[in-house]
Amino acid sequence: MQHRDGRLVVSPTDLAEFLRSRFACWMTRAALERPELRPGRDAEDPESLPDVGEILKQRGFEHEARVLAKLRDAGRDVVELAVHGDDSHARTLEAMRAGREVIFQAHLARPPFAGVADFLVRVPGASELGDFHYEVWDAKLARHVRPTHVIQLCCYADMLEAVQGVRPGEVQVVLGDGREKRLRLAEFFYFHRALRRELLAFLEAWRADAPPFPDPAADHGAWQEEADRRLAASDHVMLVAGCTAAQAKKLAKAGIETASQLADATAARISGMDERIFAKLCEQARLQRDSAGLASPRFRVLDADDVEEGKGFAMLPPASAGDVCFDLEGDPLEVDGLEYLWGVTYRDDAGALAYRDWWAHDRAGERSALESFLDWLAERRARFPDLHVFHYAPYETAVLKRLAGREGTREDLLDDLLRSGVFVDLFSVVRHGLRVGEPRYSLKNVERLYRGARTGEVASGMESVVAYDAWRQSGEPRDAAASPLLRRIRDYNEEDCRSTSELLDWLRARQHECGIAFRPKRPDEEQAEEKSERAIQRAAERAERQALAARLLAEIPPSDAERAGDPERWTVQELLAQMLEYHHREARPVWWELFARAEQSVEERYEQIDCLAGLVRTERAPFAIKKSLGFEYRYDPAQDTKIGEGSECALAQHPFLTVEVYALEPDTGVAVLKVTEKALAKAGLAALPDALCLIEFKLVPTETLERSLTDLARTFEATHDVSPVVRDLLLRRPPRIRGQSGKSVRHEGESAADALVRAVAALDSSVLCVQGPPGSGKTTSSARAICALLRAGKKVGIACNSHAAIANLMRACADENGGALDCVKVDGKPGTPEVPTFSGCEHVPGRADVASYLDRVSLIGGTAWCFSRPELRGRLDCLFVDEASQVSLANVVAMSRAARNLVLVGDQMQLSQPTRAVHPGESGRSALDYALGGATTIPDERGLFLETTHRLHPTICEYVSGAFYEDRLQPAPGNERRVLRASQRSDGALAALEAGLVFVPVPHTGNTQCSDEEAAAVRALVAQLVGRRHTDREGKPAGEIGLDDILVVAPYNAQVRTLEHALPPRARIGTVDRFQGQQAPVVVVSMCASEPALSPRGIGFLFHPNRLNVAVSRAQCLALVVGAPALATPSCRSVDEMRLVNRMCRLLEHATAAA
Repeated sequence: MQHRDGRLVVSPTDLAEFLRSRFACWMTRAALERPELRPGRDAEDPESLPDVGEILKQRGFEHEARVLAKLRDAGRDVVELAVHGDDSHARTLEAMRAGREVIFQAHLARPPFAGVADFLVRVPGASELGDFHYEVWDAKLARHVRPTHVIQLCCYADMLEAVQGVRPGEVQVVLGDGREKRLRLAEFFYFHRALRRELLAFLEAWRADAPPFPDPAADHGAWQEEADRRLAASDHVMLVAGCTAAQAKKLAKAGIETASQLADATAARISGMDERIFAKLCEQARLQRDSAGLASPRFRVLDADDVEEGKGFAMLPPASAGDVCFDLEGDPLEVDGLEYLWGVTYRDDAGALAYRDWWAHDRAGERSALESFLDWLAERRARFPDLHVFHYAPYETAVLKRLAGREGTREDLLDDLLRSGVFVDLFSVVRHGLRVGEPRYSLKNVERLYRGARTGEVASGMESVVAYDAWRQSGEPRDAAASPLLRRIRDYNEEDCRSTSELLDWLRARQHECGIAFRPKRPDEEQAEEKSERAIQRAAERAERQALAARLLAEIPPSDAERAGDPERWTVQELLAQMLEYHHREARPVWWELFARAEQSVEERYEQIDCLAGLVRTERAPFAIKKSLGFEYRYDPAQDTKIGEGSECALAQHPFLTVEVYALEPDTGVAVLKVTEKALAKAGLAALPDALCLIEFKLVPTETLERSLTDLARTFEATHDVSPVVRDLLLRRPPRIRGQSGKSVRHEGESAADALVRAVAALDSSVLCVQGPPGSGKTTSSARAICALLRAGKKVGIACNSHAAIANLMRACADENGGALDCVKVDGKPGTPEVPTFSGCEHVPGRADVASYLDRVSLIGGTAWCFSRPELRGRLDCLFVDEASQVSLANVVAMSRAARNLVLVGDQMQLSQPTRAVHPGESGRSALDYALGGATTIPDERGLFLETTHRLHPTICEYVSGAFYEDRLQPAPGNERRVLRASQRSDGALAALEAGLVFVPVPHTGNTQCSDEEAAAVRALVAQLVGRRHTDREGKPAGEIGLDDILVVAPYNAQVRTLEHALPPRARIGTVDRFQGQQAPVVVVSMCASEPALSPRGIGFLFHPNRLNVAVSRAQCLALVVGAPALATPSCRSVDEMRLVNRMCRLLEHATAAA
């Protein structure tokens, strides 16, 4: 940022800084007026590390020179401009007009922005310059693309468009290791434009006496020290450890805006906040105030009444000579992360505290470090069976789970360590057992209780990341002993491990002083039942699967060059081997998450979607529910939970005791839990506890699926072959269709629905993929194709994860067949949408001999458990897998033995696969996503894209098509006639709107899962809409809009309940999942969160493309999105987050703004 000729000139770097921190941008602007202002040390900047700045600057020049030399060596016509030349902008324009191939150090401007792009590269495509245009390349020393890189490239592309009249379709980053990363500009450009508009407004309103408040959670870069100083001086209530933005909002409403006011508060509670949470915050504020200026902070060991049973110091096991303290150094900005240093401290044979490390500089190194660490730990545990591994915060165990799953190695060893309680999180001990007068409970803060300040050159985890990035760019050796930068990181990690060990000693001393005994976890019931006949059989089968997988993987050549002789065989072999453990791998996190939730506090469970926290018994006595007992409880209905009637749950206090939620009343906050006396006795209880928390817990038996995969893999091991349909699926081959000519599945002039009927009938032992966007009629088209097969005498199956979806497609088949159809629906709950009731449909239980029914019917509907049975092998001509974007590849392969042909129907842009575990390679993907190789839409040669929507008005379709379907989705003729007409009762901002996409801005702050402000806005909108007349696709009157014609959608159940209180009783309100497959003339979407950072499940949940797509695309005429303006320009930590936010920004730009 600079003044030039009396005008403010802004650079792409300034825009990147604004993305990270509004406060930092204000300081940079202030420094223009006050040159004495100087930024301090930047924890995010490698150049701020001693002796590194000049090295990196030189390395950056060398990297640019290498890229330049490579272009010249390729024979490209290159023009090089001076970085600071007065005429460089004019020379850039001259070179572009001359059509030079590569322009190095190109000067671009689009006032008030100006900057120097590393490279402009000529590419084909008409522009104002001729039959060519330019795209931007940037050379970055980093090994991964960062949000700041992308926003700068977008800014350069915007300036480039001003010159050539066309925006480039792609940009490129040349990374420090030579990799070239191409980025589609459309995936980021709407976010860039929103951020650019906000920055310009910010600078226009800039005042020297009005600095923005530094966000405590933001990265303020070079101005971090100044931000910290101002934060401390502000005494803001969010400086109190554990105080969230939502809590700060509630405190402010009660007149408490500073930490001092909170410390002095005398009230027992405030409105909207649990009194326990308020008391905790008040005490925390007092401790922090009283600790100011002390060498060591004040603390309090919590009383037994303040601690949930088994928490706090009761989690701390007795000392063992084999105890280990463990700490990881990882780069969170690396794609999928990189855990580059694994360090431990332990007592050696002489009793001295020793340190050991393992380094990992790439994926292979990570695998080696994981295996070496776990093997070392197993050997040590064999010597010291009572050892524990202590770490601070759950990061270490989360990494171990992720890497073991991704690499498919040491999974059982890790599972045994986790189930046996070997890993102990000292952060959990501290947060449940102590109050400390520190503003954060990080290790660096807590260690002030037992040691002095650190003096090392690397002083924080983020500085470790920066130092490691600097090492990568420096060219120093990989050996820490010979690399000063790696040695600094190693010293920091060793210091962390030693500090963790000292914390352990300090905590044990407090535990002894207070007389708190260790409360070990109950033994795992699954392990306790290992001697049962079923468990013995399962163990034997699993041992066989593991041995089979190991043999298959061991045969695969390690290098691509060695695989080149028969690449298809090795691809199939690797996937089959990896899928053998898919179901066991998916089951592990169910247990891990149960134990993790059990270790949380009541307040933390309150924030978890799979928990129902703070239940308290009512005065009602236990009562009989058939052969079980019912217990009635009250709970806070404001919490967001997916637990509902019929849910199977474990008790947090007794994780191996499961109950059923027999009744749940969200309005009144009353729940009835059902449990057997046998289950109570097994847990050592006479009755359920007076106070408890529920954790959703359900394990589904998967033996049938596992056996099918084992049989298939065993056959492959013997023959090196699989059926043609499995081979085509795993190798992503185009469908084989008899009589097919040309690459495209669809013939010229043929409708997609007609092509589906023809292609399915002619499918030749192969796989056909069908993608059906919203309103494209995939269910109707599938039913037509299925009925055509049935009329031809074929045997057909319909499979899906959802019984309701199976039944829905079967009903569509009956409708296509005149209302009746002889068929069998396997399993599902009678009397619900899971079981069809049309004439000819027979419902049979899941254990029935399904194969015998094929002698008299030709259509069977069931889940993967049905079609994986050995008796159905080869009995079907075709298996339709509906909602195939939700069905795992492993399940489809397990089912594939039942049919000669597979049709995968779904839309990966609406429904995604629910998965818990990390799986090796691509074995964890959904069937449709795998088959398409991650493509957004189906290529014509791979299958059929149903490109016509019969639902969406053209203005809504334009957004949905561009944001989610690469502009391939088109409205059917007549959709434009679906509009709202004004009535005599119409008034307000929407009176003149007939159709389209509308954003309704509702400013609010501090909201996370619900917003009263948005609920009030929705109520006003609904009042304006009800009574308006609307027309159908033929333009004919369709009546007045009533409550049944409006869907109100929210991302969280808490907002659903808020809306239910705000709207009339008959209003249709729910989450996206409830309305999947439905439609209405009008949809109102309430986004709830004041800003994405406040969303409990993050940007990834709030802006998930599937949810956003489904929510908006339910609307036939009008879609109203109600939300806070701050949703458009959050701080994005990753490039993937930028993609998510970009779709929201595109929506806001596309939408009509409504007051």
